[in-house]
Amino acid sequence: MRILPVKQNIQTPFCAKNSLSEYQERNSPSSFTVHDNVYGRAQVNFGARVTNIRKSVDKIALDDKLAYALQILKPGEFLIAAKDLVSQASKVRDCITSANFLITKINVLTDKSLNDTLLFTKLLDGNKMMFNPNEDTIFLNGFQPVKHNDVTIIDENDMIILSNQAINIKDAPEGCFDMDQYARYFLTEFDFKQDARKAAIEYNLQKLSQLSHPKVTQDPDAVTFAKVGGQRDVIDKIKKRILFPMKYPAVFRNNNINHGVILYGPPGTGKSLLAEALANESGASVFKLCATDLTSKWVGESEKNWRNLFADAKAAQPSIIYIDEFDAIARQRGGADVYGDKLINQLLSLMSNIEKSKDNIYLIAATNNYGVIDPAILRSGRFGLHLEVKAPDLEGTKEILKIHTKDKPMAKDFDIDETAELMYAKNMTGADIAAAIDSAYSNALERLDFYKAMDEESFTPSMMNYFDITKEDLIKAISDFERKKKIREPIGYKSNQ
Repeated sequence: MRILPVKQNIQTPFCAKNSLSEYQERNSPSSFTVHDNVYGRAQVNFGARVTNIRKSVDKIALDDKLAYALQILKPGEFLIAAKDLVSQASKVRDCITSANFLITKINVLTDKSLNDTLLFTKLLDGNKMMFNPNEDTIFLNGFQPVKHNDVTIIDENDMIILSNQAINIKDAPEGCFDMDQYARYFLTEFDFKQDARKAAIEYNLQKLSQLSHPKVTQDPDAVTFAKVGGQRDVIDKIKKRILFPMKYPAVFRNNNINHGVILYGPPGTGKSLLAEALANESGASVFKLCATDLTSKWVGESEKNWRNLFADAKAAQPSIIYIDEFDAIARQRGGADVYGDKLINQLLSLMSNIEKSKDNIYLIAATNNYGVIDPAILRSGRFGLHLEVKAPDLEGTKEILKIHTKDKPMAKDFDIDETAELMYAKNMTGADIAAAIDSAYSNALERLDFYKAMDEESFTPSMMNYFDITKEDLIKAISDFERKKKIREPIGYKSNQ
């Protein structure tokens, strides 16, 4: 309420600046009424300021609103003009995703008279471009059609013909309105500059890191899941729980993913091979190390090495950290090794950070001694996915044998079923089978006197036309394996009997 010594009713236009006191001009009410004889003085009741301003803003021509919005638009920004954002946002999605630059800001112009939606952007050269996100065709200047999702350059004095209205493109708004002051009533800003700057920095760091940690490239000899035999169940779980979330993160965005995996089982069953195949299949950056590689005799240095490793993996994501002999650093805490406890605490902290930030980083740890690992490491959110890589069964043994004899010249007396049964009876792992085939190859060279010919320098490549691996060579290789086998069964084995 304000008491002013005036005696008449005044209706003031929104943009009028005459016949107003300094106070009235500063506060810009759209209307007020004077009442006489209130305690001997005139009393003025001002209308609701915001409500009246909104009513007046609605009277501003759409052409002028659009002219102002395009005038302040900068390169790398978008302008959406629509009746309201909620109902029209889905229309512009395809147009915006087709932009070949990083969007730093989106302005939304809302006007009740608009039944269609328009999308504008400004190029670095200053030219303005208009997209048509509507199903109906828009006409520029009455003759140039702009179909659904098409784009065209617009200039001053162009006319956009929509289904129910025509909009003039002006260089600047006209009229006496203070557009800078009242634009907030029809123009909403969504500023992404900070997010864009952060994304650009992370992208640049990732590319720089890839210079020193290049991604694994596929080649014909690269290890893939198809070349890992006897572990179909484990491979299936690795694909569903690691490979697919890594390659298609958008699908799993709203689902909790285990970024830590424990591969455990007897030596030679293919734990390292599975990790190598995953790296090749995913195309991720790979950091492969033994658990003790980052330990140092200096206090605090080991923890720092682990922090640096995780920082490198973050910059190079998607990335895989493969840690062999994991039990060497992940044993249960609470013993005399206080320094080892600090190292585990550091690892747990780093793993928790990955879970919170949802970085595209996966840790794969391999161990032959699963039972000694600290339970806190094995919980969900750290190494929550535990996959047992067992010694192959009979079918798995046969599958591995097929893989390792595929490109070898096997003699006609080679019986894969018989050989697989013999190897399975000896509890041979994938590594043992591969070694036996290599040994059989060497036995064949010995049997055919190829080594002797090489020693006498009489060997010629054409002699390989008569080379093959016989059943005898394989049986001898398996017998040699049996003689070399330790009396004590390897960790994790159980007799087939």
